[in-house]
Amino acid sequence: MAETAAHLVDSVLPMKPTRQWVLSFPIPIRLCLSARPELMTRLLNITQSTISCYYRAQAKLSKSKAMTGSVTLIQRFGVVSPSTLIFIHFFIDGTYELNDQKEPSDFHSCPTPKVRDLEPVLAKIIKRIIKASPESKDHR
Repeated sequence: MAETAAHLVDSVLPMKPTRQWVLSFPIPIRLCLSARPELMTRLLNITQSTISCYYRAQAKLSKSKAMTGSVTLIQRFGVVSPSTLIFIHFFIDGTYELNDQKEPSDFHSCPTPKVRDLEPVLAKIIKRIIKASPESKDHR
C-alpha cells in the first residue's frame, strides 16, 4: 500500500488539492458485487461519473468544457464473502476547464463541501444504482 501511495503522489496525481470519497455498500449489494464483477464495474462507473458531475457543477462548466480526474481503489475485507467492500475515490478537488483544443487550461478549485452539498450527490448515486440494478429491469 505504501508503494502504491508513493507512486500515486509522485507519478499520477497532479500537484492539486485532492479529496477522498469513500463509498461502502449494504451487505446484500456486497454479496451481489462479489458474484458479478460486471455489476461492480457498472457501480464504479456510476459513482465516478456522479462525483465528476458534482465537480463540474461546482465549476459551472459543461461536460464538454471540463475534465475531472480521479483514481479509485477497491478494498475488500472478508474471508468467505466480502464482509466489507469499499470504493475509495481520490478526486482532484476541482475541475480543469478545457480550451478549444480540448486541452486542460484553467483549474477551478472546489470549495470544501458541506453535508448539504453531499446529500444530493449520494441521493443521485443511490438512484442511479437502483435504476441500473438487474432487479429494477425485471419489474418494469
